[in-house]
Amino acid sequence: MKYRFAGKERRLVFGPYPEVTLAEARELRDAARRHLRESKDPGVIRVKGKAAAQHRGLARISAGG
Repeated sequence: MKYRFAGKERRLVFGPYPEVTLAEARELRDAARRHLRESKDPGVIRVKGKAAAQHRGLARISAGG
């Protein structure tokens, strides 16, 4: 998905076709558009979400579970 934020063109990729269905991609696109309407960069939100998920995974591993 191409979008503009802070005057710059950016791209957001949701994943390859067999892994991400068309319906899922449309839902993710709609969520990204909602973030843009709220003046939030969907790319930054996605990066923060991935970092948080990775952190939770590492915490789970270090806790032994």
